[in-house]
Amino acid sequence: VKRTIINQAAGKMVREGLLVVDGYTDKITHYRKPTEKERLELERRAEQQQKPSVIQDCKRSEIMKRILFIYGAGEELPVI
Repeated sequence: VKRTIINQAAGKMVREGLLVVDGYTDKITHYRKPTEKERLELERRAEQQQKPSVIQDCKRSEIMKRILFIYGAGEELPVI
């Protein structure tokens, strides 16, 4: 098995919250299982990212689209 395949699988597991990066040594990344506190924090962050923020709701509202149209933004929404 090539090292790149293992690194890709480990990276996917980190994104899913199954592993946490513990540290680096030269070119080697060390992983470990997340503690209960870290796991709960990852779940809370994932939950927060699924909810649309107030800024996103405001940028996509009909009133904001009219304001942006008047001030020349047209169809593009500005990045805040």
